[in-house]
Amino acid sequence: MQSAPMYPAPSYAPQKSGMGKGAIVGGVLLTAIAAGAFYFLGGPKVGTLVVTVAGPAGKAVSGVSIKIDDELKCSASPCIVEGLAAGKSHIVVAGAPGYAEAAGKAIKVESGEETPVSIELSAASAGTGIKVVSKTPGLRLSVDGKDYGPLPQELTDLKPGSHNVEVSGNPLFAPFSKRVEVPADEMVTIEPTLQFLKGEITIELGDNAKGAKIWLKGDGEDKALHRLKLPATITIPADKQMTLVAERQGFDNYERNITLSADEPSKTFTVELSKPGAADKSSSTPTPGPRTPTPTAATAPTTATAPTTAPAAAGASKLNINSIPMSNIILDGKPLGSTPKMGVAVSPGAHTVVFVHATHGRKVQQVNVAPGQSATAVMRFP
Repeated sequence: MQSAPMYPAPSYAPQKSGMGKGAIVGGVLLTAIAAGAFYFLGGPKVGTLVVTVAGPAGKAVSGVSIKIDDELKCSASPCIVEGLAAGKSHIVVAGAPGYAEAAGKAIKVESGEETPVSIELSAASAGTGIKVVSKTPGLRLSVDGKDYGPLPQELTDLKPGSHNVEVSGNPLFAPFSKRVEVPADEMVTIEPTLQFLKGEITIELGDNAKGAKIWLKGDGEDKALHRLKLPATITIPADKQMTLVAERQGFDNYERNITLSADEPSKTFTVELSKPGAADKSSSTPTPGPRTPTPTAATAPTTATAPTTAPAAAGASKLNINSIPMSNIILDGKPLGSTPKMGVAVSPGAHTVVFVHATHGRKVQQVNVAPGQSATAVMRFP
């Protein structure tokens, strides 16, 4: 039996496609074209804001701060901010010292364009209300029936409109009342003119006054003050002219006219009596009364035996006197009126200052003044 002939199995060599490499290159090119098309046709778009800030009537403003979307961008005007996303709104806020911060503006940015923004700042408001001041002590403020306490007062949170303002509390003056119009964002200053009703004098005993007969005379009416427990405070009607008189056997009479006013409604008088001719023995002897002219070099003794307490030349040494609250002053036995008293010419050395308050009584303070220098005496009553 004859065998069938044997044939080798066919072999297939790998083949390269003529389009394979070109297809890869083409794919990369298409991707680049697509990316470019996305960038130019649908990619991110930006724009610019140009922000200008001014005050009322276009006034230039310094110290400007400009924020966009809560981020500080500029500290001067105009402010150019680039690269902002287009097609959306951005919040622009501007402010400056002394001006109220403007409310934020929502500004839409257009692609590739400069969008102008103008902001006008308004002056910062000190508030809406009143400021009430007065030199008269003991006054209180009431607005629309509500008590706000002692003067001075500054109310900055009142509603715009009409308000009833009342000032009272000092029994020597009539209460003050006024209807006041308060515009929005404005402060109205009020200095009340008070009607002076009556004054007060405080009488106290000084040198040699114990046992003297003391009278308050005026308009045919005499009042025996020596029958009172002194010191004492006496009320005097504002329209009366009065004279304080003291008499004691063996001493010169004391007599002082009393003049009170709205500016000086209270005075203290220290009754001091001297032997006849005693005033001629030494120019340093204090003259009784509510006010005494400051001694000068012309009145100071020039002999070698002159007292060491003789006043120095005017301006050589000075004393500043004040108290809280206001009180009457007696300097080395001489009444000077009410505090404050600044630049009182005194002789160098030790001095005694007596502070007299109608309610809180008397307080004494010793103070030394160096030659050609100034010193201060201050007293606080409880």
